[in-house]
Amino acid sequence: MTYKLILVLLVTASCSESSDADGCPALTKPRSGGTMHSYPEQSEADGTVQVWKAEDSPHFVATYELSDIQLTIESCAYVVMEGPSSILVSRSGTLIASGTEERPITIEAADPNNPWDTIETLYVERSGEAEDTMGGYIQMSYVTLSDGGTTPSGSLHPMIWAHGKDVNVQNLPPNEHLDLQHVTVQHGTSYGVLLDLGATFSSTSTDLTIKDQPTAPLQIGFRSVDAVPSGAYTGNGRDVIEVTPDVSALTRNVTIHDRGVAYLFGEDQNAGRFTVGPESGQATTLTIDPGVTMQFRPRNVLEIESTGSLIARGSEAAPIVFTSSASSPARGDWTGIQFLGVPSSTSAIDHASVLYAGDDYQSAGLACNVEGSDARDSYGAIAFAERPTKALVTNTTIAHSLHNGIDRDWTGDPLDFAPTNTFMDNAGCQQSYPVPSSNVCPQPVPCD
Repeated sequence: MTYKLILVLLVTASCSESSDADGCPALTKPRSGGTMHSYPEQSEADGTVQVWKAEDSPHFVATYELSDIQLTIESCAYVVMEGPSSILVSRSGTLIASGTEERPITIEAADPNNPWDTIETLYVERSGEAEDTMGGYIQMSYVTLSDGGTTPSGSLHPMIWAHGKDVNVQNLPPNEHLDLQHVTVQHGTSYGVLLDLGATFSSTSTDLTIKDQPTAPLQIGFRSVDAVPSGAYTGNGRDVIEVTPDVSALTRNVTIHDRGVAYLFGEDQNAGRFTVGPESGQATTLTIDPGVTMQFRPRNVLEIESTGSLIARGSEAAPIVFTSSASSPARGDWTGIQFLGVPSSTSAIDHASVLYAGDDYQSAGLACNVEGSDARDSYGAIAFAERPTKALVTNTTIAHSLHNGIDRDWTGDPLDFAPTNTFMDNAGCQQSYPVPSSNVCPQPVPCD
């Protein structure tokens, strides 16, 4: 009798699991029947509050626009994007796709060989309408998106694309446009997710997986880099989080978190300044968590103004690495770290490595010339335009610089960084020699 009861329970459980799967189109992926959605015919005719129900799946989508429209996609819904279709969200429009772990949502191409375009938030200005101050919002949970990223003309787009409002680089605060929780973005043509012009993630975004993207999983602006969600960013053409110089200077405190892959700073073929703190005004701090690796493209520099602080405290087990973006790195691949004013007493670089920097793109100031009696522009992996109050670089390796290891470009007494740091394979001095207050350099100029 007991054995019969157990058998009945097992059969019942198996049937229940099967019926759950059979009743969830996101898992069974039917292609017959369903509902067609296209703009402008249905997106406007269906009203300002719309629901795509699981029971009406599959939802076939030609380009669809949500301008001042709220669309909710139910859990278990199956959305089929006709190539190269897109969903555009603007003004007060919102796209809410709320699945669960047991009842997810699937969004994929009708034909993987004919990818859909993008799901995008953007600010839209139309003649005769009020200014778009909201720019659309996308909220997704337990959603898998596959096989997107190609425009009708064949250009490549990110699969999810969020635009901020700072078109003229006015250092506006970040605009929140994406709330992604337990979302997978896969099989694209360039980036999985791209945020520009100050767009950012919500603080509740988490467990974002981006894979099989030929360029990189994610690109985001410098002002928003602290919002990169936890998740998995491997299995792409290049497993890095790209960071662009989208502000003239950080004016808010930002922390760069260890997300398991390196951060790549800069844009192809363009020099870039990543500046912490405005030239005058509010104090600003960039904090880098232990274990973070920051790669820099050629002629890119991390600048710390007198209003800024850099706190990069690694550990023996989890050092912080500042290095070249090159696959075969060499001396002078990037500019380095430059403190442009009197460094804040809170700044610190500890248990870190600064590698392959020291190009001659930008000098922080003058130092004594080891090849003559004058002072000249000097270059180094870490440079100080003014004398710090303490040796704020400690337990750090400075290696493979095209010029000096540490550049002491101030006028006044030397400050020795050598005791706690390691210098290796630098083409110039370990430390340049600062110009004395007398403006007369010693002969010969010390070059330790």
